Amino acid sequence: MAKTKGDIVWSDDGFETPKAPLLYCFRFPVGWYYYLPKEKYRICKSFHAKRENIELSAEFEIK
Repeated sequence: MAKTKGDIVWSDDGFETPKAPLLYCFRFPVGWYYYLPKEKYRICKSFHAKRENIELSAEFEIK
């Protein structure tokens, strides 16, 4: 786990629209929230739509 730069508070993710777009773009500025030494990392985010669970993940490396 990366060390945080302070308290982190997340607002709820709102994706409930009658006609959702076909593509979403997510940005997560990890450098604003965490001290990240040189290493490999993975970000995971879960979404729930009705009875379906969708988990997104992205891997990156800081050299």
